[in-house]
Amino acid sequence: MNPSGPHGLNIDWFTPGCPCCIEEVGLGTGPLPKPTIGKYRHPILDPSESLRNESTQCQHCYKNKETGVTFFRCSACMVDYYCSKECQRKAWPSHKEDCKLKSRIPKDENNPTRRLQRFTGRHRPVLADSAVRALDLSIDIERSLRFVLAIFLRRRDSQKPETSYFATGADVLPFEAFPPERCAEMKAMVRKVDEDHKKGGMDGGLLVLLMCLEDGVINIAPAGFTRENLYPPGTPWKGPLLAHLNEGVTN
Repeated sequence: MNPSGPHGLNIDWFTPGCPCCIEEVGLGTGPLPKPTIGKYRHPILDPSESLRNESTQCQHCYKNKETGVTFFRCSACMVDYYCSKECQRKAWPSHKEDCKLKSRIPKDENNPTRRLQRFTGRHRPVLADSAVRALDLSIDIERSLRFVLAIFLRRRDSQKPETSYFATGADVLPFEAFPPERCAEMKAMVRKVDEDHKKGGMDGGLLVLLMCLEDGVINIAPAGFTRENLYPPGTPWKGPLLAHLNEGVTN
């Protein structure tokens, strides 16, 4: 059986960058709308600075900005945050290989992978919050180990990282919807993320997958959650998520 993703997308046969595949799944190839921030704000947008503070975490102890801690980035990969040199030192054994991979990515901001990483970083708070809503973790907290929130993007002509992509859709997919090698990789990753966040005092971890179909690049964003911050089953998430991403709201 070949599970299908959003818009009837079969992950096994879809070829990123192929015009026929993009047209087949209904993602379109026409002009993209520009953000409307500054003219009017979409009524379902409700940006919260506390959400950003909660989601910016030390990658070792998982303290967040709500605690009043000052953060700095790893100087090599310029992606992961730490609250102290001690935490950075303790995290190095697990961060080492990931850091090497991230450091190899060209610093050129037009590089597709770097571009997608910057977009992800700007929107990390709403990505994490939307994943908690979308996965309905209040029903079964271990759904985070079996499902991923997948977001499909098209490249947008914008100099601002937060508006450099347009989200055409988002869906919750089982890991088995992906090719076997990718499925095994994601399952191993989410188990490690889940374990690390529990060690840091949270109740679990999850993954958000972002795919730019035109460039054929993927970025996986891990996030943690606590039981106190879970939402009732069926809480709306897709409309607010797409609006935040496409309007470039980052606070």
